[in-house]
Amino acid sequence: MIDHLLRLVKPYFGNTVTSIYPGRSMHPLIEYLSLLCQLGYLKKHSASKYEKIRGFTFYQSLDRALEGDKELLHKLFKFL
Repeated sequence: MIDHLLRLVKPYFGNTVTSIYPGRSMHPLIEYLSLLCQLGYLKKHSASKYEKIRGFTFYQSLDRALEGDKELLHKLFKFL
C-alpha cells in the first residue's frame, strides 16, 4: 500500500524530498500517516499497512473548519 501511495505522490515531490525539519529522513507521506495514527484516525499494522479506525470530519462552514483545524493542531502539539 505505501509503495503504491509513494508512486502516486512522486510526481508532486520531484526527485528529491526536502523537509523543513532538519535531521528527518521520513518521507512527507509517511510522516502524514504517522500523524494520523497519533490523532487516532489510523492504526499501523506494519511498515506498509494502515487501517482507518475513525472517520474524518467534513465541516459545512469555513469558520467551523478553522476551529476544527485549531483543535487538531492543539492535539498534535501534545504529542511533540
